[in-house]
Amino acid sequence: RAEGVSKNETQARADAIKEALVAKGVEVDRIEAVGMGAGGSRVDFLIVQTAAAPKPAGPAGDAEAPQSP
Repeated sequence: RAEGVSKNETQARADAIKEALVAKGVEVDRIEAVGMGAGGSRVDFLIVQTAAAPKPAGPAGDAEAPQSP
């Protein structure tokens, strides 16, 4: 632990960062905030699983027409 930095302080910082990420659109269930009680203003991220990137939308009207039987 860094001298003078409490676990409560780093947990509050971690929670604030989580709230900011959720406000930017990250799903709340994908983030766990853990204050480690060390490193004055340092923040680490651990990516445990990545999601597939969404497919980009094509130009409007670019969909294929349904096929007739």
